Amino acid sequence: MMMRTIVGMAGACALIVAANVPSVLAQSGDAGTSAAGDSSGSEAAKEKAKEYFLAGVELFQKKNYAGAIAKFKTAYAMDPNWKTQFNIGICHYELQEYPQALQVLSFFIEESGDEATSENVDLAINAIVASRSEVFTIKLVESDEAIKVDVDGEPALMSPDRLEIYMVPGTHHVRIWSKKDIFLDETVTGEKGEVREYKIQLSGGAGGVSGGEEKTGGGEGTVPVVEKPEGKKKKEGAAKSGMEIAGWVLTGIAAGTLVGGAVTGGLAIRERNLMEDLEKEHAEGLGTLTEAELQKIEDKAWDHYDGGIVMARTATALFAVGGALAAAGIALLVVDTVKEKKAKTGGSVGFSVTPAGLVVAGSF
Repeated sequence: MMMRTIVGMAGACALIVAANVPSVLAQSGDAGTSAAGDSSGSEAAKEKAKEYFLAGVELFQKKNYAGAIAKFKTAYAMDPNWKTQFNIGICHYELQEYPQALQVLSFFIEESGDEATSENVDLAINAIVASRSEVFTIKLVESDEAIKVDVDGEPALMSPDRLEIYMVPGTHHVRIWSKKDIFLDETVTGEKGEVREYKIQLSGGAGGVSGGEEKTGGGEGTVPVVEKPEGKKKKEGAAKSGMEIAGWVLTGIAAGTLVGGAVTGGLAIRERNLMEDLEKEHAEGLGTLTEAELQKIEDKAWDHYDGGIVMARTATALFAVGGALAAAGIALLVVDTVKEKKAKTGGSVGFSVTPAGLVVAGSF
């Protein structure tokens, strides 16, 4: 059973978002389209969106996550930006609406680009990884933009590349179709954490669905064929799994954080050296320099001392965070590799996310 231990982190991150609202809304015209046509209307829409955003943050702080989602969605419709999208995803996660959280946060990672802060990206990735173990996923090995997917009569919750369908564990009626063809129209049952692959392809002639085997025959037109591979094995040549992508992303962020720690540590050493040089200058000036000149040197020495302390503490924090992120990223890559190798034997791997990184446990 996965431990939902990133809840506290979600709350803290939402407060960071709230603190930066004014500057973000002032720039949001570059991040998305506005609801108004002219400049005055655009500014009015942004101001109105800001009101809904702040109302959503207030409801979030009161743990009224459903009410916060409604406010954030209204704000996003008026003025789309990554912070509002991030908050919507985190609210869904807090409500344990894992399919919705997966979809929204996956789009946040896809669309925010370099604008999002590393803290928000890290939290979104952790929530995505945690949510994956709580949902039943159908993975389409092949797909097409024209294909539509319904689950229980409603548009499916899907990944940005439309290759993954996220559902609450249990029984659902899944329909995959286009204007001309029906690829899949049946009731499926899946467990928590299960990933089931379907290969959809178009072929001439009559076709059908049968245990992973393609059936074709005479006839006209284009008829869909769905292959249903057995087990949860990752096919050769298939797209990388979300866990593997998250592992590499975390590892990359960790590398950047560690480099930042090294640079900051170097600056701390520089501040200490400057302080020591000023101390020598102060000692040598005793008896030759005026009291005012000596006081000026002493003040500069103290400034470098304070700067060195700040730099040293920052470097220590960056090294700690970088180490935790590296451990989490490596653990994700290890889990993904083990799951792939153990799929044939029926083994299982479980994991939970904590603020310190990824805790891996399982049976093989």
